[in-house]
Amino acid sequence: MFIDSASASPRARQGAVVAPGTARSLRPACAGRLTVLGGQAWITGTAAGDVFVGPGEWLAVPAGAHLVIEPASRGAPRAVRFV
Repeated sequence: MFIDSASASPRARQGAVVAPGTARSLRPACAGRLTVLGGQAWITGTAAGDVFVGPGEWLAVPAGAHLVIEPASRGAPRAVRFV
């Protein structure tokens, strides 16, 4: 599961693939960085508003924020990583 929990190590790397037509939720207990590894992702939520993040780009995520991550367009799944 992609949702970060309070019991997870702050240095734990968590990754997910977001398939077309789906969304993933992220609510980290500690601050980190969400990096898009491939494709373009549409990220919305308390920390970001609505932003599009491309491959290799990242978004700073404060502790306790709630983000929803979706593919920006139809096609291949998008890989993302939270560190």
